[in-house]
Amino acid sequence: MIPYVLFHSFYVYYTGKYQSLGIKQGGPLAGKWVELPITKSPKIVQFSVGHDGSHALLVAEDGSVFFTGSASKGEDGESTKSRRQPKPYKPKKMMKLETKTAVNTACNNGSSSIVTKDGELYMFGKDAIYSDSTCQVSDLKGHIVTQVAMGKAHTCVLTKSGEVWTFGVNNKGQCGRETGAMNQAGKAFGVESMATAMDEDLEDELEEKEEKSMMCQPGMHKWKLDQCMVCTVCGDCTGYGASCVSSGRPDRVPGGICGCGSGESGCSACGCCKACARELDGQEVRQRGIFDAVKEMIPLDLLLGVNIEEHIQIRQEEKRQRINRRHRLEEGRGPIVFPGPILMNQREQALVRLRPLRHKRDKHTDGNSERGEKDASKITTYPPGAVRFDCEMRAVQVSCGFHHSVVLMENGDVYTFGYGQHGQLGHGDVNSRGSPTLVQALPGPSVQVTAGSNHTAVLLMDGQVFTFGSFSKGQLGRPILDMPYWNAKPSPMPNIGAKYGRKATWIGASGDQTFLRIDEALINSHVLATSEIFASKHIIGLVPTSVSEPPPFKCLLINKLDGSCRTFNDSEQEDLQGFGLCLDPVYDVIWRSLILFLFI
Repeated sequence: MIPYVLFHSFYVYYTGKYQSLGIKQGGPLAGKWVELPITKSPKIVQFSVGHDGSHALLVAEDGSVFFTGSASKGEDGESTKSRRQPKPYKPKKMMKLETKTAVNTACNNGSSSIVTKDGELYMFGKDAIYSDSTCQVSDLKGHIVTQVAMGKAHTCVLTKSGEVWTFGVNNKGQCGRETGAMNQAGKAFGVESMATAMDEDLEDELEEKEEKSMMCQPGMHKWKLDQCMVCTVCGDCTGYGASCVSSGRPDRVPGGICGCGSGESGCSACGCCKACARELDGQEVRQRGIFDAVKEMIPLDLLLGVNIEEHIQIRQEEKRQRINRRHRLEEGRGPIVFPGPILMNQREQALVRLRPLRHKRDKHTDGNSERGEKDASKITTYPPGAVRFDCEMRAVQVSCGFHHSVVLMENGDVYTFGYGQHGQLGHGDVNSRGSPTLVQALPGPSVQVTAGSNHTAVLLMDGQVFTFGSFSKGQLGRPILDMPYWNAKPSPMPNIGAKYGRKATWIGASGDQTFLRIDEALINSHVLATSEIFASKHIIGLVPTSVSEPPPFKCLLINKLDGSCRTFNDSEQEDLQGFGLCLDPVYDVIWRSLILFLFI
């Protein structure tokens, strides 16, 4: 997973797992940001990171594109030369586009998209199925492309004429080219799956906790050498991993015999493989490094559109096996006794509330497996095509989440379509939309939109930021409410907007994170109305007097000559509230006196 990346004054800063950027040592400490080293230190004007990707694209001032991270599917513009596990690269120039001038990029897990100054769209990697031999998207030749955005398996393109084109997987309506049938289907699905509607984004965290509790403690595994088994954690062969000759068989059950023959049997207690337990020796690591490359490859018959239904049925069967395995494990656990009181935060409370709903949903899913397989067979890939809106306005910006899309129109209206089970479409419900639908709950015109994996943020003209969608990682930036569908309704982040003196001027989202750039005014009408003002010939001072809310500073001094300001707000600063204040006319000293009121 690529670490977090920020952009400031033509330089790129990063924090997190620096090894994924090809930096072997000397990375930042936890929570610290450092500049990303790039050869010849070019000025970076734009960059992109996928929601769950392992690489990033950087656009330099001269139009060249730099690639950093891991390339396993050709997303760096170079053909795969070997089947070894891909290693992460430091920022390197993409030679495939050396003769082109790039202006905009986007990427997802395994794909890269680049828009040139001439309005051409080039794609590399797993989603480049509509590109010609030069990697240009042929269906968009003749259209001047200005922006591109990528979801998990779909792409949105904005043209100079204000049209929005989409292509890719449309199983959740994310391409926005469905009829009203999609909306009706989404409505029915939303009513039937109440647990999925509000709290599906918490399930991943719950399942991670359950899987960790299933495994033995590190160093306590009991490894066995006999028949190869199916790992109870990753579902791969315990001896040969994803490259096992039996990996495609639909009758494989986690914890059962793999069927490929003798080899590593995994842990006899918990059933996991050595890879999941992180106890591979050097030889096994090298061996699995070769085999893991196979896991990243796409079957040729699936790429050509052959046997798609068979692949989907296998995936559905694997999903049902995981659900049944969780049921068996939970039924055999028995009561849990805690030694004392437990304090739970809001997220843990939500996980506890989700558990009974999730059982009902899983039971309902098992009873309707045939219908689920029938719906899954609708998964298909759409070629590039224009999206139709119910207005004559031009689009000015597009953004993509995992399975949803957001479009900003020139009049400030916001349209969303695609998967809505996290509330990321902002219509007050959890229904999916297969065609563009206006977000009506926004109080004013918008100037920018951005989409995370399963949430959306909208910047209004007055500097407010409205968010909606998945909330489990705090990405909405607002308190969790105990009311249905609260996260599906656009609501503002607190204390941001013109009336608070803190206007957002730019927003961004990636994965489960939301980024804001705030222009904060130290002085506004509200601060002036609740402050004591004192001055001398050269300095103006302010001390907040309001006790009903925390002040933004303890003391503010303004230089009347050049307008420079300095605030004093640390613990060593003297509290001047409730005193009479004045500046000495000769020396740089503040005089403080106790205010006494005399009533006659």
